[in-house]
Amino acid sequence: MMAEQKVKGVCRICEKEYASSSLQRHIKSHLSKAATATSKKNTHFLVRAVVGPYFMYFLVPLKSHFYDLDRVLRNYWMECCGHMSSFMVDREEIDMNLKINKVFYAGFKCEYIYDWGSSTYVSIEVKDAYVLSKTPKGISIIARNNPLDLKCGKCEKKQAVILIPEEYYQGKNPFYCEDCHEENDDEYYHSVTNSPRMGVCGYDGETDDDDGAKVMIE
Repeated sequence: MMAEQKVKGVCRICEKEYASSSLQRHIKSHLSKAATATSKKNTHFLVRAVVGPYFMYFLVPLKSHFYDLDRVLRNYWMECCGHMSSFMVDREEIDMNLKINKVFYAGFKCEYIYDWGSSTYVSIEVKDAYVLSKTPKGISIIARNNPLDLKCGKCEKKQAVILIPEEYYQGKNPFYCEDCHEENDDEYYHSVTNSPRMGVCGYDGETDDDDGAKVMIE
């Protein structure tokens, strides 16, 4: 099982690392300084998605739809077998075709659910809105938790690269380094990934490569 960890992440605006507890304040300071545009059509929402120790911060343009945010969450955290997903507020489902500007405001919260069988629940919160003149096209990841420090449960020394789901559900430490996994005869395993979907259903990594590139804003 995973031990509680002190998680850090890198701000992709300045490419500096911060503890998760201070990263949001740091990101907001960047965006506040850059928010000098006057046209409301350039509004972007700062959105945080959280599942346990995993987090991502997004810049979401005003004209985005919920299906755009759904696609980003699927590509980087969730997608395994084409399962259904939903955004929910007070047990009411939000139409994926709805533009976010019809719903979003600073402080807005909702839940994102991927897979109604082996479900993964994501807490979504709009932290603030900023009028920016220059941003990357579409939804941008501006911060994400660093990969968790997961050690091999057998040798307890090397970094884990393999997870055996059966052992996870048995309450055992399911993580193995490459060398120790070769000594295990279990043929059903998943790769260790930076995702709350790790080890669930057929998830084996993000469908889009997150290169962690610097995000330019003005």
